[in-house]
Amino acid sequence: MNDARTPLVTMLLEVLEKGGDVDLRAAVGRSASESEGNVRAAELLEIGHVHVPETGIERIGLKIRNKPYLLSEVAYAVENSDLPDYVGEQLPDLSQDEWAAAMRMVVLILLELEGAPAQSARCS
Repeated sequence: MNDARTPLVTMLLEVLEKGGDVDLRAAVGRSASESEGNVRAAELLEIGHVHVPETGIERIGLKIRNKPYLLSEVAYAVENSDLPDYVGEQLPDLSQDEWAAAMRMVVLILLELEGAPAQSARCS
């Protein structure tokens, strides 16, 4: 990897800590390859604010562009799903319990990349 690239996670954490905006497509391009899949993901996602009705708190993090769904919520919805057939075909020794454990870690990592905005912990 090119030393001039800034890891995506570092850039995301800086945005969460300091505020401001990040061009996700540019950030992905600096951190990873500009493959069709990476570019498409960056076009469909954004860093933004989402009101969480259960807590009344506004969270900031990676989310689906123009929708109120944080990626942690998407991963949480998948967490307790059955091991998809296509995953089982690619990873034939992966058990249902291992799948659930892997998805739990994905949720926890995504939650760590989210935060409550310093200026407004509660939405009006």
